[in-house]
Parts: sequence; C-alpha cells; structure tokens
Amino acid sequence: MTRALLQIACASLLLCQPARAETSLKKILRITGVSATPSQQGGPAEEMDAGGEIWLADVKTGSLRKLSASAGFRSPIFTADDRAVLAVKDGTLWRLSLAGGPAQKLHDVAGLTKLVGPDRDDPDKVLVMIERTRALVVALLSITSGKTTEIPYDPKLSEDRKLLSHLKGWERVYGDTKIYQKTQTREGLAGMVEWNDVFLKKGDAAPVNISRGEGANCGQPSLSRDGTQAVFVRAKE
Repeated sequence: MTRALLQIACASLLLCQPARAETSLKKILRITGVSATPSQQGGPAEEMDAGGEIWLADVKTGSLRKLSASAGFRSPIFTADDRAVLAVKDGTLWRLSLAGGPAQKLHDVAGLTKLVGPDRDDPDKVLVMIERTRALVVALLSITSGKTTEIPYDPKLSEDRKLLSHLKGWERVYGDTKIYQKTQTREGLAGMVEWNDVFLKKGDAAPVNISRGEGANCGQPSLSRDGTQAVFVRAKE
C-alpha cells in the first residue's frame, strides 16, 4: 500500500470512530443551561451554605428587593418561566411568586439539600442534589408530584467527578455570563470584618457586586432564564 493510500485509510478509520458518548450528568447540565465547565472562580473558603432570606437583584438597574418574609431558605432558583423562585427549607421544596404573597410549601423531599436549575425542555423538572446514606444523589425533581428520578454518574470517571464537584459549589455560568459569590473584607472597629457578596460578570466587562451586603453574608446565587434578574440568599442580620 502506498503512503498516500495508507493516509487515506487511516483518515477514514478515524472518521468512522464513534463519538464519545455524552454522560448523563453532562447532558442534564446542558439542558438546564448551566455550563458544565466551571471557571474555578472562588473556593471552599468562600462558600456560604447557611439559610437566610431570599433576595432579588435587577441586573440592569441594580435595584434590590426582599422576596421572602422569613429566613431559613437555601439554594433558590428561578422556575422555567421566570415567574417564581423555588427554594429549599428544612428538606422541603417551596415556591415564592415574584408577584408577591406568602411562600407556598410544595413537597417534603427526604435529604433535599440543593436546587441547581430548571430543565429547559420540561418546565416541571428541576435538577437537584439529595443527601442519602453515604451518598450524594443527583436527580430530577418533579415540581408537580415531588417525585425524583436519579441521574446516574460514574465516580470512576474523572469528568463525572469534576461535574459533581462543580455542582457542589455555587458558581454558575450561563453562556458568557457568570454569577458567583466572593469573600469581601473591610476594617471594622473590632478588627477585620469578612462576608460574602454576589458578583455578576458578563463577557469581558468588569464584575459587578449585585448583592451589596455591606457586612451581611450573601450567596447561593442563580440567574433567571432571560438574564435580567438574579436571586440569592442573604443571612438575616
């Protein structure tokens, strides 16, 4: 076989190789609109996992308003239609309408610890994380029924381990927009004061502090589907 024919044969063989299958976990991240490739902004020391009040930030105007009448909420995300916010409180899924009114208790879900984002193909489903005995489960949760469907992942695969680690954190990347929490410090009368604020960075623009906690911990942010609003948790002062 001539060298030219050999090169053609090798190229044909490569083209016939099956594409690497997309893992279930990566596929689910894709349909929620959350990037599966974190930018590694922030770190464990900057995490805020405690519950608090739910606040909304208007990305364009910078205005802020409190959505919840009480504290204790965690991990808020927008519903697929951006008309309400879902959050976790004491292992229970709650819904808070952006139009106002009291929070609505939806379902008790054993071990529910975190909401990641809505399924863009099915508005009834949200990606969640559930703590079970000696295991952390990633699942799709039905808003209507409260039933969960576990998403399998392989802890032996490096890609799946990285994706799971990404889900545990609070940085979220939507296209060219990134929202994350970052530690802030200032000198106080009793010494150095430290807290978390929520920042939003779009494209090459400078990051903008959209929570402006001024000493109050803010974190666990999420962006609306249309990109005009952000939701986050603010520790009650």
